[in-house]
Amino acid sequence: MKFSEKIKQLRNKAGLTQPELAKRSDIEQSYLSKLENDKGSPSFDVISKIAVALNTDAMTLIESLDLQYIPITIQNAGFDSFKKHIYCVAES
Repeated sequence: MKFSEKIKQLRNKAGLTQPELAKRSDIEQSYLSKLENDKGSPSFDVISKIAVALNTDAMTLIESLDLQYIPITIQNAGFDSFKKHIYCVAES
């Protein structure tokens, strides 16, 4: 499942509209629309905000990314396990 499909699926499961999820995620609704229509590349910060708003973990969303094409920058050194997992997935 693509990242865009995963966001839509989880948003619908939570019973949220795009404007509601955008507000909870503290991102623009137009940007959320782009993500849901597979027209944007989210940063780790955006993925994290959406995950919190959807009451899920960021890894659930990250696993749906095509890591070969979507750059994710993790700046916080506390996310070493995420980095290791992402690189392992990208190399396979």
